Amino acid sequence: MTNAVPPCASESKSNSSPEGAIDPSRRDKRDEAESSEMRKPIAIDLFSGCGGLTLGLKQAGFRVIAAIELDSLAVETYKANHKCVRMWSKDKLLGFVTRI
Repeated sequence: MTNAVPPCASESKSNSSPEGAIDPSRRDKRDEAESSEMRKPIAIDLFSGCGGLTLGLKQAGFRVIAAIELDSLAVETYKANHKCVRMWSKDKLLGFVTRI
């Protein structure tokens, strides 16, 4: 059994016809999908590891917008599993903290 990763909302395919005109029915479906995505509860995965909690949150209907993990191997695994979630790794966090 394979778990296909759905495309990110921001990676939607072009909604234009071959002639370059916008197909209104495709635009309406895209707008509807974006609207339903925006109505989902938002979550941030702390101590995210490889992303098991993120997977469960997504399956439960949440929109996971960010994750934080310090272990570099876990960060790489998380990124492979959840390409659409912004990852805050050790390097980014240390850079942020030192600026404060």
